Amino acid sequence: MSKHVNPVEKYLIRYHIVILVVIGSIALGASIFSSYLTYSQATTPQEQGEMASDIPTTFDEATIERIEALHSSDTQNIDTSIPEGRINPFAE
Repeated sequence: MSKHVNPVEKYLIRYHIVILVVIGSIALGASIFSSYLTYSQATTPQEQGEMASDIPTTFDEATIERIEALHSSDTQNIDTSIPEGRINPFAE
């Protein structure tokens, strides 16, 4: 005696590989499309108005004083002090 097979079950048994490939292809295509959208949004430059508000273009007086207090690159014998309890990894 043979087992009675439902028509839907018969269809799934016959085409299960094709169904798997189609579902996998759709999932792969969706992930590639999503990645492309993310890439295109990340590489598209912002409008000039949006960028201008994100970047400060002025210094306050405290920042100017701190920059002026820095030494120049041609200054010799700069005194550096290492905090106590720390080892200088660059000392020989």
